[in-house]
Amino acid sequence: MRQQMTRKILIPGGFIAAAAMLLMFSGSANAERCALVRNGNLEHLKIFGSGCPTGPSAKPQFKWLPAPVVSPPAYDPETQKRNGPFYTVGVTEVTESWSVVAKTPQEIDDDKTQKILSISIAMLKALCDHENRIRALESKSAITENQCKNGLKALLP
Repeated sequence: MRQQMTRKILIPGGFIAAAAMLLMFSGSANAERCALVRNGNLEHLKIFGSGCPTGPSAKPQFKWLPAPVVSPPAYDPETQKRNGPFYTVGVTEVTESWSVVAKTPQEIDDDKTQKILSISIAMLKALCDHENRIRALESKSAITENQCKNGLKALLP
């Protein structure tokens, strides 16, 4: 009995780009991403060089179904967030879907805070020092480091 040759790479749901690359460069026109389903639940995804396995299984509760790769939708990371992928197990295939939702004002503010916190301490102190030197030339009072951070946050889109 001849065994079917498979690519032994597990593709978790978050690695869609890797799955697409494997499909593109697999060297086989019949390469396909398949989902192992047990009792109607998705167990894992795998790329097969010659399509999903078919035929009787030693474990009838397991079956392989096609799981076509769906490109994630475009979104604006400043104002939206992308969720997924989500998988729906059907009778003949496993479908992949994504969702894009608007960020709440709090999430947008939190993102800006994270961007400010990602600036190195030395750079932040240099920016604040520079701002205070300009303010001194303009005969304005100096600002605190927190005021400087809030000013930088206000400049972010």
